[in-house]
Amino acid sequence: MGWEQRGNGTYYYWKRRIGGRVVSEYVGNNPMIQEILDTTESTRERETRKRKQEARERERFEKVERELDTQQAEIRALMKGVYTSYGYHQHKGQWRRKRES
Repeated sequence: MGWEQRGNGTYYYWKRRIGGRVVSEYVGNNPMIQEILDTTESTRERETRKRKQEARERERFEKVERELDTQQAEIRALMKGVYTSYGYHQHKGQWRRKRES
């Protein structure tokens, strides 16, 4: 993408890949194009910042989720110890009191 000198004029072309080939697409040579391009660039920068922010939030969420998983495992281990010490056992996911013999 950019301004290209062709003959005596300067023209703006978009470059894009179509089926493995790079194709130049004429946009124009009007000075107003530069303002449009500046707007496009600022929009891209905003979108890039937004994507980075979302990635940071996702990373923070995943960290909290890992911490919660660890805490949940610790609580389950603690509960298993408590139930076992009171004479319970686990049967098909449920805690049941052992039969007295």
